[in-house]
Amino acid sequence: MMTNLALSTDFLLWYAGAGAVAKALTVLQSRTHVGFPRIFVLLSPSYALDAWRDVIGRREAIVAALLRIGWSVPLAGLTIVGFRHVASQGLMDEWLFPFAAVLPFYIVTEAMGAILALPFALGGLPLRPVHNNPLVSGSVAEFWGRRWNRWIGGWLRSQFFRPLRHHPYVALFCAFLASGLWHELVLHLPVYLAGFSVPFGSMLLYFLLQPLGWWGDRALRRHPLLRRAWAWIAVVGPAPLLLNEPLRRIFLLQP
Repeated sequence: MMTNLALSTDFLLWYAGAGAVAKALTVLQSRTHVGFPRIFVLLSPSYALDAWRDVIGRREAIVAALLRIGWSVPLAGLTIVGFRHVASQGLMDEWLFPFAAVLPFYIVTEAMGAILALPFALGGLPLRPVHNNPLVSGSVAEFWGRRWNRWIGGWLRSQFFRPLRHHPYVALFCAFLASGLWHELVLHLPVYLAGFSVPFGSMLLYFLLQPLGWWGDRALRRHPLLRRAWAWIAVVGPAPLLLNEPLRRIFLLQP
C-alpha cells in the first residue's frame, strides 16, 4: 500500500508539472480576461481556463465542495478496500481487473477532484467538478466532450478544437493524440521510473482508438439507444489498454 501511495504522490507531481506548462501556454495565448489572479489559475488542478467561468458565491461554492467530498471520499475509500480485497483474494480472474476497475476509477478520481478543488472554493475561487455525471452519457462525443475530466478536456478544446474548428477531424485526432501522450507522461513514466514494468504505448493506443468510436457515434446519431450502447463499447471495450496495472497502482486499486 505504501508503494502505491508513493506512486500516487509521483503522479500528482508529474500532473502538476505538466499542468504548469499547459496552463502557462494557455495564459500566454489567451486574450480573454480570466477574472481571477493568474497565479491561482496556474496553481489550480484544472488545466482549462474556462473551468473558472461558472462563478457562484463563496458560501455556495464551499457548501457544494464539502457535499461532494462528503459522498465521494467515503465511497472512494470503500471502493478501494473492496476492490483490493476482491483482487487479492483471487475472487476475480486477472483479465477482468481493467473492466471491473472502470467504476472504482471514476469514484476515486471524483473524490480526488473534490479534495483538490476544496482550497480554491475556500478562497472564493470555485472550480467546476472534474467530471459531469459521465455515467449518463448518451454518446462517445458527449462522454469525452462534456462529461469526463473537464479539467483536461477544456484545455484540449482551447488548444485544438477552437483553432482547428474548420478542420474538425484533424482537431479530433490531435486532441486524442495529445491526450494519449499526456497519459503516457504522467501515468506510465512515473511508474517506470519507480522500477516497475510498464506497457509503454498502451494508453496512447487507447486514445488513438477513440476517434473510431467517435465516427461510429456519428453513424448512429439517428438511433439513440444504439448510440448509447456503442458509447460504452467504445469507451470501456479497450479498457485493458488504459486501466492497466500501473494506473491501478497509482489510484490504489492494485493489491
